[in-house]
Amino acid sequence: METARLNLQGAEGVVTLRSLMMPTKENGEVDWNTLGNILTARMVEEVLYGSYIDIKHRESRPSFTVDTDWKFSYEESGVVVLRKNNADSPIHSWMGRTVIDFPLEEIASFIADPDSAPLYDKYITESRTVHRISYSETHTDAIGKSRLTARQTDTEFSFFAAYYKSEAKHCLVKTVRDFLFYVRYLHFDGKYIQTAMSVEHTACPPVPGVVRALINLGAGWHLEPFRGSQQRTLVTYLAHMDLVDIPPIIGNRVLKRQPLNILYVSKHLAQRQREIQRSLSLSPSTSEKGEKGEGEEGGGFDPTHFEDALPVRVFTRDSLRTRRTVSDPRHN
Repeated sequence: METARLNLQGAEGVVTLRSLMMPTKENGEVDWNTLGNILTARMVEEVLYGSYIDIKHRESRPSFTVDTDWKFSYEESGVVVLRKNNADSPIHSWMGRTVIDFPLEEIASFIADPDSAPLYDKYITESRTVHRISYSETHTDAIGKSRLTARQTDTEFSFFAAYYKSEAKHCLVKTVRDFLFYVRYLHFDGKYIQTAMSVEHTACPPVPGVVRALINLGAGWHLEPFRGSQQRTLVTYLAHMDLVDIPPIIGNRVLKRQPLNILYVSKHLAQRQREIQRSLSLSPSTSEKGEKGEGEEGGGFDPTHFEDALPVRVFTRDSLRTRRTVSDPRHN
């Protein structure tokens, strides 16, 4: 496999991206923007194919597909999880989809920060950004054939190399693992798309005793307003990775739970919202606690709002349970 080398402005080291078909510029350097476009296109394609699943026929044909390799796998707490078998790997790809009652921008700002990962991914114990660059572009599209009216769409890009360390002592995968990956996130046409793939960086070489896992092309998040709502968001999470050095059957059992990170993101945002409301109610300048009663949370995850959500079937998590803390919103 060829290794392409990319020198980043201001980077503390050199990033290398591994791929058989890496887009390059005339000077031989990796074309960073084109690579990001490839990742984004892959994400959009998978989300489109995943949307072809006929959820309404789940009772008679719970695992069939229509012109797509994605198949229904299970549903938990309103999150519909799909599975795709990969021809070149025994490791499956996993996709989760549901609607949560938070604005797109609030969700995007939370998941875009690598430091937030341990708050919604129970396996992540350490996270940091190795390098970040960002810029914006403005695209002008003519509207109509003869009119001079134009529409401008601001597109924001950001690229960074992020490092995650994972340690799960009470599950099937007990070996410490880490990830080093390139992330590209994009705001475009009212949607938010965040994609990733594994890279190498001289500032974060592999550590003895720690297995470096791989995030494959196109993994990440896709957010869009649900039916035009500014307060509800259709969230899709795509997990496409290889934990390395474990039997595929074990890796698939662990990875099939990754799409539930959508649920943990929603729970954390709901807890943060409650804490803000509580602090406001305790403020000396606030005479009333608000219109909601003490038992009403407001906002947060509501699986009943997802029209295509399946009947809830609870799956045991004993084999995947990690140490719990009172402040951990994932276990509230």
